[in-house]
Amino acid sequence: MFNKKGQEEFLSVWWFLIITIIGVFISIGVIIFYSSAIDVKGIEAHILATKTADCFVQNGYLTFNLNSIDKSLIFEKCNLNKEILDSKEYYLGISFYGYESNQKLREPVQIGNPTFQTFCELEGKNYPTCVTKNIYTLNEENQNFKKLKIEISAGSNNLGG
Repeated sequence: MFNKKGQEEFLSVWWFLIITIIGVFISIGVIIFYSSAIDVKGIEAHILATKTADCFVQNGYLTFNLNSIDKSLIFEKCNLNKEILDSKEYYLGISFYGYESNQKLREPVQIGNPTFQTFCELEGKNYPTCVTKNIYTLNEENQNFKKLKIEISAGSNNLGG
């Protein structure tokens, strides 16, 4: 008298159809989310330049002796990862100039891929993005204070995603 067998079969078909549709939409959403490439090159270059600037200058004074600055000192004192910066996906260049004369005081320190200096001027998805920061600071040498301009160039060609 109460034979509901036909109704249960009819509902189970709709139930599986709804579950399938939901699964398809979730799969499409996941594929769209993970297939988009995120360009974080500019952000990484800015962070690298800012972190280096914060390491070099504290309270308006240069934290290191100008003539002793080299790659190993930068890696050690600025807490930068040598393996990552030497991976040819990044560039860090630090130049020192006189404040008034704008004359180079020493050879620049370059870490990473030096070809970024040329490629940063080009526009495009496959070219690195670079940031240049100019910092004005004081350097104490033999109790004489000398004004300096530090130019920090940082570049990244690491496409996140």
